[in-house]
Amino acid sequence: MIHTFSRFEQKFVLTEAQKIHIQTFLSEHMINDIYSQNNRPYHIYNYYLDNDNFEVIRHSVSKPAYKHKIRMRYYTDSLSEHSDVFLEIKSKAFKRVNKRRVQMTLETAKNYLVNGVKPVFTDYYDNQIFNEIDYLIHSSNSKPKTYIQYERIAYIDLKSDLRITIDSNLKYHPVRDNLEPNSKIFDLVPNNIYLMEIKTGSSYPLWLVNYLSKNLLYSHSFSKYGRVFQHYIQGGSIDDLILYNKLSSN
Repeated sequence: MIHTFSRFEQKFVLTEAQKIHIQTFLSEHMINDIYSQNNRPYHIYNYYLDNDNFEVIRHSVSKPAYKHKIRMRYYTDSLSEHSDVFLEIKSKAFKRVNKRRVQMTLETAKNYLVNGVKPVFTDYYDNQIFNEIDYLIHSSNSKPKTYIQYERIAYIDLKSDLRITIDSNLKYHPVRDNLEPNSKIFDLVPNNIYLMEIKTGSSYPLWLVNYLSKNLLYSHSFSKYGRVFQHYIQGGSIDDLILYNKLSSN
């Protein structure tokens, strides 16, 4: 299992027309990854951890030199106690994104997050990463606070580590300490808006740079959990997305 990821990530907010256009373009230069063959999306489910004062995400949205988020993530649509989940730290320092994660069953993860029973790892790297996660959780007094789900189509470049993802149907709801929903589920952004992420450990290929420039696509700071905090927990709305990428005039 891959324990760590380190790369640069840029995010772009797209209209439906922009999304359709760039998908056609990407199909000429990249292929779908194994989870989204023929442009069929797959689901990603996340539980973000924070304390009652939301200090983790407050720090993150203040744009510090270093920030991190802690989450539990899974990809299984038919979830059971024996399904695999990932406990992750996603951090960002000097514009580079680093992700470290350990794998366990949902039963083991819930027993740890809800009841405080630590899992046992035999692998050295798993153990080291979990110790870091455990330290951050306890030092910030974090617990499950927010659930976010979305659909993803992913593209990979066979000649480099370039990966491009397009997310849609972003939804969220707050959760109780036991991971159960605390309200109905809400749209995180309007359903006709898409979030594209370009991820690579090196520079962009020229064909991609030219496309972004020609179509006036500019990256934006966008955090899914940050958006939940700023526009729902703090009482905002989703209307401000028209400011991104001149969406109101496209």
